[in-house]
Amino acid sequence: MKRHPASTGKEGREREGGCISKSGELFFRTNTQICSIAKAIYFLTKLLLCAGGIYCQSERKMSRVPGKNPWIDLFTKRVEEMEFEARWTLNFNYSLCPVLDGEQRREGWKIYKTSAFGRFDCRCSNSWSSAHVVILFHYRLRKKRGLVLIRLLRQGCRDCWDSPELKPQVTHPQIQKVFDRLIQKICKNCYGETVEEIERVLEHRKTKPHETSFCEACKLGICRNQADAVN
Repeated sequence: MKRHPASTGKEGREREGGCISKSGELFFRTNTQICSIAKAIYFLTKLLLCAGGIYCQSERKMSRVPGKNPWIDLFTKRVEEMEFEARWTLNFNYSLCPVLDGEQRREGWKIYKTSAFGRFDCRCSNSWSSAHVVILFHYRLRKKRGLVLIRLLRQGCRDCWDSPELKPQVTHPQIQKVFDRLIQKICKNCYGETVEEIERVLEHRKTKPHETSFCEACKLGICRNQADAVN
């Protein structure tokens, strides 16, 4: 068997260096392709979950511990005041879709969209107020148990290109008004009661122009001018 002598000198170093360069390039391309495929699978999975109406709440819902979340606390207080026979629970779910499909409707789900005045604070110290804070609800009453899923539509910071979309900060009085309107929908659609609609008096506050390209609700087509609707 013929044995080839090991490469030495400049020729050997060039051959060895070329081999490493090609391997490194192949490794880089392979990892880039794997990352691209993984990202595509991730976003496709999120899309399928949303389209199928699967309420995956494990990582999206906020803490239910009393005193830790004003939305949970004020909702609990409001339903206790109503003295419903059923027990009603509020969960956060940031995968809620703005429309219900046929299966969800057959399962008794209702949908409600409304808006409130709120504030956004970015980590870059930029902050802004908005009258376009949209809140999306899915709710149903089933076997004497009521469930409300809530999604606060987020906004992005125009000063931070890599900043994640921010959740709104809403005052207690604004949250209470939101729940007053939601309770009306529950009484009407879940209990068949005749209710007198609360007339909304929209407050005119001086805010910066609404940045539609940074608004999650605008991207979904449910911003303030389309809120307060029932499908």
